[in-house]
Amino acid sequence: QTISLINGAGGYISNCAFNLNKSDDYNISHKGTTKLFINETKFKSNSASYSVYTGAETDISTCDFTEQKGAIYISAKTSVSNSTFTKNKATPIYSTNSLATIQNCTFTSNTSSSYIYNSYTSSNSYAGAVYLGGGGTISNCTFTSNTSSSSIYGFSSISYAGAVYLGSGGTISNCTFTSNA
Repeated sequence: QTISLINGAGGYISNCAFNLNKSDDYNISHKGTTKLFINETKFKSNSASYSVYTGAETDISTCDFTEQKGAIYISAKTSVSNSTFTKNKATPIYSTNSLATIQNCTFTSNTSSSYIYNSYTSSNSYAGAVYLGGGGTISNCTFTSNTSSSSIYGFSSISYAGAVYLGSGGTISNCTFTSNA
């Protein structure tokens, strides 16, 4: 990780730029117990699986995620607002719980693909922009030209949603969807 917050750490990350960093996991990993605020920060062309991992309460606002693999992996209460997600190569926001609130964000030309060539396992691509497996809330967002695809030679695979995969109990309101596949 570029920044790792553990053992109660939280705080503020503001007006920063994360560019061309190399990490196998995350650029920011928040596993503390105090709330973390990330605002007005840009993430571009980093190699981490996800730019931000939220293992503790996190508020992300007015950030830009461009040409990442994935942008935010949510596993704790997280609010994402007024942020843009452009040309990311894995589902930009991925959450397996119902603790995600996404508001006033723009998702453009993001892709989620699963490709397996010589394996006996099936694989799925869930969503081009947002995966909320346990539900959550999405409001006042715009989704344009996001795609999800699976290509596995000779094996079963599923591509669920070009823009959003929403689990049980989730809500979407006042959003615009254009040319997603």
